[in-house]
This record gives sequence, structure tokens and C-alpha cells, in this order.
Amino acid sequence: MSVSILIPTYNYDCSELIKVLLNQANSLGEEYELIVGDDGSTDGNIVNNLITTCSISKNCRLLRVKKNLGRAGIRNRMGHEASKENLLFMDSDAEVVDSNFLRDYILAIKDHPIVSGFISQPPECPSIDMMLRYNYEKSYGSHHSASRLNKMTHPPLSTFCFMIKKELFDSVQFDDSFMDYGYEDVMYGMRLRKLGYRVFYIDTPLQHNGMETNSKFIEKTERALRTLKKHEEELKDDVHLLHVVNELHKFRVAGLVRIVLKPFLSKLRNNLCSSDAKLRWLNVYKLGYYLNS
Repeated sequence: MSVSILIPTYNYDCSELIKVLLNQANSLGEEYELIVGDDGSTDGNIVNNLITTCSISKNCRLLRVKKNLGRAGIRNRMGHEASKENLLFMDSDAEVVDSNFLRDYILAIKDHPIVSGFISQPPECPSIDMMLRYNYEKSYGSHHSASRLNKMTHPPLSTFCFMIKKELFDSVQFDDSFMDYGYEDVMYGMRLRKLGYRVFYIDTPLQHNGMETNSKFIEKTERALRTLKKHEEELKDDVHLLHVVNELHKFRVAGLVRIVLKPFLSKLRNNLCSSDAKLRWLNVYKLGYYLNS
């Protein structure tokens, strides 16, 4: 059993994550490599730190691309560069909080072509102006345990952390037309599902530390919605928001809802960007933003 640990990053110093993973991999005694994919970072200090950290092990290297390839493109490039039989993709703003993290994935991939864990949050929100993203992930996670996901007919794929057999990845890659932020994971999950592959979830958490401020989270949400608009025909069967929009069109009220929500979008956005952000308004804002974009 061999594994390539692949960490795409952009202007984010994941040196501590690299060190933890190297320690776990060395203790397992399995054949492995760790590749950090720097997707055109512009922060020279971060790049230098990554170069220094990767140099501590012969099994670790930094793959640098000068031009940003996007979240889909950099993963495809890293998968192509990888040489081991299993690929473990991880986001760079993650923290390993389970001492058996790598072991659990390696054991699970023996019986399943695709394995994913669940995302956990820090015990406390880092800052009051990050509460929106923190509460959003906490709410999402409370409804998506591994046991519940494995009972679903079509469990979603979380690209925050997943392991896939290289042979499968070589034949089913990310759609690199998804250049901007968002929904490349949904499209990839659709591609796999259409070929009959199913994600198997394990109860091994990976903590998300890359919490943004409320305003940054809303900016990223808007970027994702613009991506969704661009690819709506391809994603119409797999995104809940598109189901809602389709129902509104079906009953010929989409235009009315768009007009009604438009005057409130600025106020909704101001609330969601504030320290008093109300999570319940997020879906309303997303619907209004999408209809008016």
C-alpha cells in the first residue's frame, strides 16, 4: 500500500500541517510521498517557508506553478505528478487532530475506491467577526455524520480531504474549466457518480482552521454563486439552490421573487458582514444574489 499526500495551496503557509503528516507517515512504515502544490503564490515569504519545510524529508517536495491554475487545475496537475497507488488530497488550511488520521484512510481505501472524512471546527470561534463561517460549518457538520452520509443514495464528495485510487483519478479528473472559486467539487462528485462510483465516509475528522471574516466569507460566497451561474446547466441536478430556482420558474414567480428581494440585498449583505451576522439570512441572500446576477 502506497500513498501520495497532495496539498494544493495558494498564499497559505501549511508548514505545520506538512510536519505532522510527515511524522504520521513515517510512523506507519508505508511507502509514501508528500507533494505541496503551490498554485502561483505571490507571497515570497510563504513560498520560502514551504521550500524550507519540504526540504526536511526526501519524501517531500514542493511543486510550483507560475500561473494560477485554479482549484481544479492544480489538483489535476498534482494527481498527474503523483507516483503512488492512492492519492490523498487535503486543503492547506487544515489541521490534523487525530493521531490515526493517515492510518484510517489507508485502511479504508483497501475496500473503497473513494474515501472521505468529515470537517471539524476549532473548539471556539477564533474571532467574533468570523462567526458566520464558523456557525455555517458547525450547522452543516451537525447534519452530516459519516454514518448518515453512508446511508445516502448519493453521498456528496468533500474535496477538503479525500483519498482516491490513482488509477481512478487518472481516468476521472476535475473539470478545469472551473477556474474561479466554487463548485468544482460538486462537478467532480457528479462525474464519479455517473460512472457508478460512490464515496465512503469515515469518522476521522480534519479540522478547518482557515476561517475568514464575515465579509471575506460573503465575498467568496458571491464568487461561488457567479461560478454556479456560469455552470448552471451542468450543475442543475446536484445543487439545492438551483432546485429552488427551478421551482420558482416552474410556478412563474422567479421574476417576482427577484424584484421583491433586490431592494433588501444591500441590507442583508451588511448584516451578514457585521459582527451580528444572522446565519438564517444567508440562504435568502444567496437566492436574491443569484436571481439578480
